[in-house]
Amino acid sequence: SRFWFKKTLNFIHSYPIKFIHLIGTKSLLFFNNYEIPDNYDYQFFKTFIPTLNIGIVSFGIVFLFATLGITLFLWTGPKFYLMYLFLITYASSVVLFFVTSRYRIPIVPILLPFCAIFVMEGIRQIKSISSKHLTFFGIVLFITASITFKPISLVDFSFSYINMGIAYEKKENFDKALKLYQ
Repeated sequence: SRFWFKKTLNFIHSYPIKFIHLIGTKSLLFFNNYEIPDNYDYQFFKTFIPTLNIGIVSFGIVFLFATLGITLFLWTGPKFYLMYLFLITYASSVVLFFVTSRYRIPIVPILLPFCAIFVMEGIRQIKSISSKHLTFFGIVLFITASITFKPISLVDFSFSYINMGIAYEKKENFDKALKLYQ
């Protein structure tokens, strides 16, 4: 709406440093391995369903390997300009508005080919690139891993317990609902 658009522009104009800091924080959250919950908290469900901890490749691994694949094959591989453009525009749009794992998931299918390229051809490519490119690759690896796997302690299951309590309440299981509310 125009009202919120004007509010946003006023905030950016009045507090440009805060705006830059906010966008930086949201960017770190977007590219971090932590799954930011919206309606359902994946970390919460993992406490009740232990099999969710087994055999799942996290967003962080996919993002790290995809970034390394993109970095290695910028010099030697085919040019995927439309895929790069999609990654940049989609990530920017989510960062500008609302960062959650639900809105982040659409970039995973675009990241997977780059991830696969790195897994299948990465070691061979690393052996054959120049020392200048290898240094750049090492810097990208360090920065990406630092952002992706930086610990974030946003775990608060209170909202999840309330949602679960509501579900039990709707089933008229008031004892379980009360325990979850407490």
